[in-house]
Amino acid sequence: MNITDEKKFLDTIRVTLFGGRLSRVQVDRVQALLIEMQRVELVTPERGAYILATAHHETDRFNTMEEYASGEAYEGRADLGNDQPGDGRRFKGRGYVQITGRRNYAWAALMTGKDLLANPAIATDPDLSAMVTVLGMLGGNFTGRGLAAFINDGKADFINARKVVNGLDRAETIADIAERYL
Repeated sequence: MNITDEKKFLDTIRVTLFGGRLSRVQVDRVQALLIEMQRVELVTPERGAYILATAHHETDRFNTMEEYASGEAYEGRADLGNDQPGDGRRFKGRGYVQITGRRNYAWAALMTGKDLLANPAIATDPDLSAMVTVLGMLGGNFTGRGLAAFINDGKADFINARKVVNGLDRAETIADIAERYL
């Protein structure tokens, strides 16, 4: 995905998605995703809009890179690979897609070459998280379903694209955000 006029893009989303105000931190976080999406050739405008919308939602409008909850709810969750005491809190949601669980942190560590298992907090780094988010959503690494199943040359199913990250929770809300990013 290539934004030809980044200033115009930021000015537009400032009004349409952020109520006229974008902090420096929010701009930096959006820009990290834009840079990664430009680097990856498989990111079409529609896929890029959906990636931005997902990050927008999961990070509370790019305000946080760590989920507000403690992570206690993930303790002992075998489906997340949380098989050691303390894994729920240690591997709580972080980054643009709020990667959660030992299994997802292990995948992200392999993909990035960073030891996220020893230091899970580095998943909040915008550049690292941008790589994890874009490659993970394209490759289907979070749920086994990649963006191409829902967003391709023939269609842009923004509602079912939610299955790439997290079932269908808040699918309509995120689809609306994606339309506005597009």
